[in-house]
Parts: sequence; structure tokens; C-alpha cells
Amino acid sequence: MQYLPSCVAIISFLIYLSSCSGDSKPEDYQPDPDAEYFVGGNVSGLKGQGLKVEVKGAVPIFINSNGLYQTNSRLKDGTYYEITVLTQPVDPYQTCKPITATGRITGEDVTSASIQCKTNSFTVGGSISGLVGSGLVLQLNGENNLDIDTDGPYRFNAEIDDQDDFVVTILQQPSNPNQTCSISSPSGSINNNDIVNIDVICAQSSALPLKVIGKDNNSDELILSNNGSNFLTVTEDGDYAFSAQMEPMTAYNVQVVKHPGAPLQNCVVTNGLGSTESGVPDNIEVNCSSTEIQPSSSDAAAWNRYFCTGPQNGPPCFHGGERLEIFTDISAACDELSVSDELNAFNWLCEQSNGKAVFKSTGLKLNRSMSDLLDFGRVMWKMNRLLVSGAENYSSPNEVWWSNPVFLQNQPATLDHTGAVYLVNQNVVGTYQITESEVSFVVMPGKQITIDSSTPNDPALIVEANDNRAINGVWLEGRFIGQTDSLRSIMINKTNSAVLWDVFSDNGTVSASMNNSFIHRLRATRAGAGLSLGGQNNVVYDLTSNNNTWGLEVKGEGNKFNKLTLINNFLGVYMRSHFNFLQMLTLANNTTGISIAGKEGNSFNNLAIINSEVGIEITDRPLGASPDRNYFRNVAVTDSDTGIFLDEQLKNPIEIDGQLMMGNNNQADCFVAKESSNPGLLDDINGDDDVNSGDCLPGNESDFGSVLDVGSLAQSFMGKVLVEDPENNSDTNGGALRTEIVDWLNFSSRFRAWGIDGSEFPNLDNRSTCVLRRSLCRIWDFSLAEVDSPIKNVNLVKLSGTEENSLRHRFVSQVVPEVSLLDAVEVFKDGIGDEDGVCESNEACIHISNIASDQGDMELETAGEFLDGDSLQGIILLKRKN
Repeated sequence: MQYLPSCVAIISFLIYLSSCSGDSKPEDYQPDPDAEYFVGGNVSGLKGQGLKVEVKGAVPIFINSNGLYQTNSRLKDGTYYEITVLTQPVDPYQTCKPITATGRITGEDVTSASIQCKTNSFTVGGSISGLVGSGLVLQLNGENNLDIDTDGPYRFNAEIDDQDDFVVTILQQPSNPNQTCSISSPSGSINNNDIVNIDVICAQSSALPLKVIGKDNNSDELILSNNGSNFLTVTEDGDYAFSAQMEPMTAYNVQVVKHPGAPLQNCVVTNGLGSTESGVPDNIEVNCSSTEIQPSSSDAAAWNRYFCTGPQNGPPCFHGGERLEIFTDISAACDELSVSDELNAFNWLCEQSNGKAVFKSTGLKLNRSMSDLLDFGRVMWKMNRLLVSGAENYSSPNEVWWSNPVFLQNQPATLDHTGAVYLVNQNVVGTYQITESEVSFVVMPGKQITIDSSTPNDPALIVEANDNRAINGVWLEGRFIGQTDSLRSIMINKTNSAVLWDVFSDNGTVSASMNNSFIHRLRATRAGAGLSLGGQNNVVYDLTSNNNTWGLEVKGEGNKFNKLTLINNFLGVYMRSHFNFLQMLTLANNTTGISIAGKEGNSFNNLAIINSEVGIEITDRPLGASPDRNYFRNVAVTDSDTGIFLDEQLKNPIEIDGQLMMGNNNQADCFVAKESSNPGLLDDINGDDDVNSGDCLPGNESDFGSVLDVGSLAQSFMGKVLVEDPENNSDTNGGALRTEIVDWLNFSSRFRAWGIDGSEFPNLDNRSTCVLRRSLCRIWDFSLAEVDSPIKNVNLVKLSGTEENSLRHRFVSQVVPEVSLLDAVEVFKDGIGDEDGVCESNEACIHISNIASDQGDMELETAGEFLDGDSLQGIILLKRKN
């Protein structure tokens, strides 16, 4: 046969033979009958598994990867072969085809029988519903735009390979009218089929409607919120709608932010939680009804509204939420009933009115706080109810008791909504500022506000109006943490009737200039001053201040301090003002216990000072100032260098009554400079003060008799902690390197704090702040030990109001001094008296049995029959059960 001149001619002559592959030979090729050869080629595009191929005359083979393949056995030379795909691959699904399906073996292995695979591809689509506008544009995988004009089915032109992911998005929403289209399940993967269920639902946005029922038109406004914002103010019954438009497929959560007040109403939202997946609801209702719980003062219908029960220059004022009352139909006598609230947050009194029992709250319990009344997750007040049991049982409705709006504020901001309660439920870095009256700021327990390290001189919290106005009725709770160079963690200026309750401060001074305010349970450490207090007529109850330059700096007049534990400061109390009243003090391991700098008229009662260079010093600084008659009663100073030091140029600096206890002071129990005039204290055994012998004798008006030598007070306190403190995260058996302490605030007892470890206590190497030394720090516990102590149970109960059992003390500019019972503290939050801690006529008081801040926390019982005298009347005296 004549050779053909080109491959084209061969293809036209022998269809599908691989004559262009380089393996072709003439048709009259004579095969070798003894020769055998393999048949194979190249596989490309294969991604799946399970491809099965048969070459006619050979055993079928499985191919699982791209590249060369060949038959498992040889075929005779000259054999015509045929390639067939028996099984197509899956995962992903593919279609594989031979490029040249037939041919002939001509004296060599066949290598040109190639197979090419391609992944199957599918389309994506669904249906459009609710479309009335124009301009809707969909996208597939960020491209492949598809314009949609009408309802009905749609399908993208592009195809997606099997097992590949896809996502359908809305590139452009329709307009004329404006609509919001949404896709419920916009993404997925191809699974060997076209996708036909990616549905698009279009709807017009709409305001969220609701109905208000039962709103008293005479009460204050009702404020509602949707999703914590989008506030709606309601003044009367009717149909309302939030101003913000609700998009389809959007969650909503309608809550009462502020209940109506004056009279107080409780409003309950029904059907307020859901989504607009099925459209905007029409069944949200807010039902309001008058609550049985009402504020005791009509001028204080909400928590932050405050009122005062005594003279304006006297006691702290109460926040309205602390004083509530409820009238009942109970006719049983009060002594047959016990009363509490479900949150166990308040103290209660029972009174009889027109033969029926009336219950009145007298204030928060001292071991509870405002945070116990708030739901930090839902950002609202908790519901509460009154529970009465006994001769008759009663339960008030479970409802919200306060009308204040509650806002979540997890970003530093200016807090200027009068009457609002601001909550923080996460750790925040930055500065908050309160600029308006009647604001509460509560940090969730366990969370904290930390000063921004880039602006360390900006406190974590500032209470100060921007226009120099006074701010009234502020309530503060939380943890406030400074930086290494911070001056203040909290700064309060020109504020009245404030409450600082459960405040913890680390690495910055709590600087407060305020009047008629109340500080309860303040913990302060590592600052210039733990608490620097200015202003007048403030009450401080339960202060622990440690590792500061000054534990307590007093810059205002007429303040009352109760239960102070000042540990390991450079200076315990720095008295820079007049006419203050302090009782129940423990000052330990301070370089100086108390320093009075040229000031007069301060009263210190029942204080124990141990391990200082100077226990009490009174100086004429600033030069020439006369610290006239500072009063001390029941004082113990031991294990120090000098007990009491009176500087030169003083006139009538001190009066000491009650018991004066000294012991184990290295240099002198008392040192009185010779130039002092009528110092109230003499320091030599002969009583003529010619020689500084270091002894202590009464002079002028002092009447402590003789000094009681008690030796060391080292065994009177728990002292060094040598086991794990269960509440502290930094200690190992009570100790830690200063550089490794991260927890400076949490302890299992309020009488505990970090301090220098040093040698055996007491010693000068235990004194001053732990932060100033690169050494091992130790947790110290200055609660009283269980063993007998010279300062424990030493004060006798005083059951009469006679002159010898009373103290006259002048506050601020008073002409007539206030008269109080010695060795007694007023019961706080009992609704009786002015709640300033000083035991006065017509008040309930607790006997102070110990000379220290620790008075024990045992159950109270009556102290016996109190006999009214000329100066004091109507006192109910209680004592701790033994």
C-alpha cells in the first residue's frame, strides 16, 4: 500500500486510531506472534476516587491518581485494543473519557491511550418572594452578579464544581420602595445536584409596635428600650412604636428601663422577646399596675433620689431606694412576726397603724450591696418581694421596686443621665466621669475599671460637674485600679449626699471632697493616700488601708470614722483638720501611727497602736499652729520606739481619758517637749516635767490615772499569716515576692493586708509599706486573737447617761457640743437616729468592748436596762453575745 502523506489523511482513513501519537505503523504491519506489550497512557484532571478502566483483552484496573497508568498484563503484538471507563470517580463526582479510545499494538508498548477527567458542575438558585422594589442584585461567591426584577425562581448562569462551597449574597437591596431582603441559608456545598433552595425573602422595614395598658397618667414617665437602646418614653396608656425601623430576620428584646414613679408602678412586658423572621409582631404589651411597695418619702421615689432625716450639717442622707414601706392587712402584733425580703438585702421594721402591720425598710444590710439588687446580664433591676411569717403569713407580689433607668456602659464615657443606674459587667480600661446628680455607677463584682496606661494621671472615675456645680446623690460601687504612676484612682469634687459602698482601690488615691456622705467598706492600697477625705459631716464605716504613704488623710471637719484598720503604711492617720471623731482603730506596722499637724478638737476613741517609730505625734506644723486639745480615750501603744510624742511650741495639745496602755516601747512611752504649754501629758515620774524620763503622767485635764503596763501586744493579734489565704490569688502559705503579687485586695478577712515579712513580729523590719522593699511580703491579720488579750473585753458596759459615762465633742462650728455615750457605736441602717456612728440620745447603740477595730461579729443581745441621765436619754444599748 502506498504511504499517506499526512496525519490528516491517516485520521480520515482510520477513525479514532492514534496515528498522530507517534505509535502508528503501516496497516500491512506484520506482528511478531511471540511478542507481547502493555497498553497505557496518562491520566489528567482526576480528583475523585473509584475510577475503573478496562482495556479490552486485559483485566480491569482502578486508577486513583493522576499520572501514567498501564494494563496489569501484556497483550499480543498486533492486537486491536479498546479502552472503556467502567466506573466514574466520586468525591467529587467526575466524568472521565479516553482521549483515544481505540488503537493497535504495533511492536511496542502503547503509551498514548490517555484519559482526561473533569469534575461535574452544577447550578445554584432558588426563589424570590416578597419583592416589590427594583434593583435587587445577587452575587455568587463574590462575583457572578445576577439582576432580579420579579418574584419567582432564579438561577445563576455560572456553575460550581461538585463538593465546592458556595455563598449567595445580596450586593444591592431593592428600592422604590426600599426593602430589606434576607437569605435564611445562603451558603453550603455542592453534592452532585443542582442547588434549588437558596430562597430570598424581601420585606419592608417597619417600626416595632406595642400597647401600654394601666399606666397612671399622674405618675412619672415610663421608659422602654429595644435591644438595650432605641428608647421610648411613655406618659399614658395607648399604642406606641419604637422610632428605629426593625429589619427582617432581626431579634428584638423589649424591656422596661424606668418604671413610673410617684406613685411607683410596676410595668411588665409580655411577648417582648423574639425576632422578625415571620414579620413584625403585633402582640407586644406593657401592663402597668400600682405596686404595694412604696417609698417612705414622697420626695425620694427612686433609688438615687435622696432625703435627710436630720439637720443638714449632720448625718449622711439616704437614697430613696433604701427606705421603702408596705401597708398590709395583717392584724397580728409585730412581735409575733418575722419579716425579710426575698433578696435578703434590707433591714426591716414592723409598726402598727390603725390595727394593721406596716413594714418599713431602714436601709441595706451592711453585708449586702446595691449590686445584689441588679441583674448584670439582663441589665435591669432584679425583682423582689416582702416575706412575712409568724402568726400571719404574707407575701407581696414579685416585682421591681425602683423606677430608675438601668444602662449598660462597658465603654469609658461621660455619665450625665440624671437618675440613671449605669452598670459595667466586664473589665474596662479608661476613665468614666459623672457630671450630673442622682447617678449610680456599679461595677459588677469580679470586674474592674483600670486607668489607661497612656494617661496614668487620669483617674478611673471622676465625679465632678463641668461647670463647677455641686453634684448630689451619687452612689458608687466597684474596683478601680491605677497604674504605677497614677495619682488617684477615684477623684470626687464638690459632691453632697454621696455613697461609696464596697469600693476597692489599688495603685491610686481615693480622693474625695464631699459633704454629708457615707463611705462603707472601702479597701485601699498602694497609693499616696488610701483615702484622702475633704469636706464636712461625712461618715466612714469599715476602712482597711495598707501599703500607702498615708493610710488616711483627713482634710475636712466634722467627719466621723468607725472601724479603721490601717496596716503597713508610712503614716497611718494624717490629721490635717479639726473637730473629727474617730473610734475603733487598729494601727499596726506603720512608721508613724497618728500624726496631728497643728489641728485641734479631734477625738480618738478605743485605738490600738503597735510596732511604730512613733505611735502618736502632735506637732505645730505648719509652724505656729496650735493643736488645741485633741481628745484620746482608751489608747494602747506598744512595741514602738516612742509611744506619744508632743512637739515644741504646743498649747493644750492633748487630753487623755479612760485607759492608757503602754508596753515594750524602746525609747519612751511618752516624750513631751519642754516648751509646750499645758500639754495635758507629763513625761517624768516626778510630775514636774524637768526630766524626759519617758514615763506618762496625766496633766491638765487628762484623767487616765496611771499608765497600765501591758507589755507586748504581739500575742493580741493573729499576726503573720502562714497558711494559704483562700481569697487571695498571689500568696503561697501567706507569703509572696513583692514583684509577683497581682492580688492586693482580696482577703478572707477585712483585717488582713499585705505587709513586709521581716523577722519575728514585732520588729522595725516589719514596718512601713511592702511596695518600697524588694523582699518577701507577708499577709498580716490584725483581727484579735482568741487568747486573752489586754485590749479585748476591757471596756465595761455603761448603762447610765451620767456625765462620767458621756463624751462632749464639738463638730465644725457648733457652739454646744454633741453628747455621746462612751464606748458605744450607733447601729447603722436601723432607721433610728442620724446614722452617723456616734451614740446619742434616742438611738440604738452597740457596746464597744475592745480597744481595736475588731469588735467581733457575733449575735447581738440587750446589754441590760439603760438608765437615762441628764445628758443622754432614750438609748437602746446592745452588746455582743459571748
